[in-house]
Amino acid sequence: MPSIGLVLGAGGVVGSAWHAGVLAALETATGWDARDAAVVVGTSAGSVVTASLRAGLS
Repeated sequence: MPSIGLVLGAGGVVGSAWHAGVLAALETATGWDARDAAVVVGTSAGSVVTASLRAGLS
């Protein structure tokens, strides 16, 4: 399986909600769990979401 990197951008509270929705939809559609990404990078709201993923939160 190839390595997968996850990059999430900014957007404040709306950005965090959008990231959560997109990641949930990706998991539903493909079975891929974002917590399994080899590398995660985020800016602003994306950094909060990526830190949560690395902490094991869903």
